[in-house]
Amino acid sequence: MAEKDLVAKVDNSIAIFDDDLVEGETGLEEAGSDDFAIPFLRILQPQSPQVMKGADRYVESAEPGMLHNNLSNVTWPGETGLSIVPCKIQKEFIEWIPRESGGGIVARHPDASILKQCKQDDRGQWFLGSNQIVETAQYYCLLLTDEGEEPALIPFDKTNLTVARRWNSMMRQARMQTTQGVRMAPIFAYTYALTTTIRQNDQGVWYNFVVNRSGPTEPDTIQSAREFRDVLQSGAVVPREDPLENGGSDLPDAF
Repeated sequence: MAEKDLVAKVDNSIAIFDDDLVEGETGLEEAGSDDFAIPFLRILQPQSPQVMKGADRYVESAEPGMLHNNLSNVTWPGETGLSIVPCKIQKEFIEWIPRESGGGIVARHPDASILKQCKQDDRGQWFLGSNQIVETAQYYCLLLTDEGEEPALIPFDKTNLTVARRWNSMMRQARMQTTQGVRMAPIFAYTYALTTTIRQNDQGVWYNFVVNRSGPTEPDTIQSAREFRDVLQSGAVVPREDPLENGGSDLPDAF
């Protein structure tokens, strides 16, 4: 799969918004972390237990390449995907226990300084003792589904980091028209289409994200995105560990 297919063509129209949509308080300042349960949205891979009939975590009709909500077990076809609105981006270096040792997250390190304590193997993977450190771009988003707006955390790691970097560039270049002229747009000013694509190399076959810009976000959704962003920035919401993820990404390492 050519790299240009990972992030497709961009809608270059400039969104027009009322200034009030990007200013002021939200009304959610008193909400605490117990009031929110943020699901993880991931791609089901060929080796994911949700696609294996007979497995404890099998999800009926689930197939590799689908998008999967880990709390509701709802899936969406990867070809058509979902419309999403990004609200916050956070880079973390996640420390994983190996699957063969039981799996699970040990810690979420906030920056690359942890790598100074690590050793790198001949495949470019970083290890702190026996635990693997995985660079991960975390995207807190609103999913625009048939049932309405749903918050979710979408992790991009390993081969998906290339997609994340290009998406970041797309958002950095986005502009919006206000009464004071054209300005850099907040990341939630535009809606994006999230789909998946199949890739392969000598390590196997897997699916990656594809991100396309769809167009300006609707004003009501802008308001929801602002509220979600502000709650996240207040520190009131800390994502719960993914109960279905017990050993890190199923993706090959970045290359």
